[in-house]
Amino acid sequence: MLNELKDARSIQTNLFPKEFPHLPGINITGICLPCLEVGGDWYDFINLPNGRLGVVLADVSGKGMGAALLMSSTRSLLRLIANSGSSPKDVLKQINEILVNDLPTARFVTMIYALFDPVDKSLVFANAGHMNPLLIDSNGLTFLETEEGFPLGIAPGSFSERKINFTPASRIIFYTDGITEAINSSEEEYGAERLISHFKNPSASIQSILEDVQSFARGMQQSDDVTVVMIEGK
Repeated sequence: MLNELKDARSIQTNLFPKEFPHLPGINITGICLPCLEVGGDWYDFINLPNGRLGVVLADVSGKGMGAALLMSSTRSLLRLIANSGSSPKDVLKQINEILVNDLPTARFVTMIYALFDPVDKSLVFANAGHMNPLLIDSNGLTFLETEEGFPLGIAPGSFSERKINFTPASRIIFYTDGITEAINSSEEEYGAERLISHFKNPSASIQSILEDVQSFARGMQQSDDVTVVMIEGK
């Protein structure tokens, strides 16, 4: 069983991007730390026609091998549908229509899918029940909500989009609940306010937020997968 878990970890690790994209106008970084040998979080970057880039961050409910299997199948499904070049809301709708029939009872997937266009330096995203992204720009720090978007695999539904125009001062953070719901020895959650406070620092990075969460937890065992993607204007 230990050997099988090691093999599963190796296979899942190879599903993550080997390098970060190189596109004019932005820097993109991402990281995922499973709480077990394998997990249900993932992020991905997908090269699309006309130089556009698909960016995904998702979280399959549950942990361990079961979540990892669903993560792998959902990743493949997403890549297949995203390669059509459809809008984020249409991609999520098509995935949802399949997962509603395929996912086991009580399983679901939260997901953000975004398209970055290097021509006008814009990002359009749709959100399927995931944590609201954090936008940092000249107007301050804001959690970006969308009007429609339940988690995937629960029921048929629609999804809405938001568009962001990137400037050199813009940063957007996608993250999973392993960040905000990390707990310390006093059973306090890291929470949204600490996330905002951390990214008020212009030098904050995906590595620094992980270190801050780990410092906050003070050695408490990681109870959920932790994943972060940051897109910065330049």
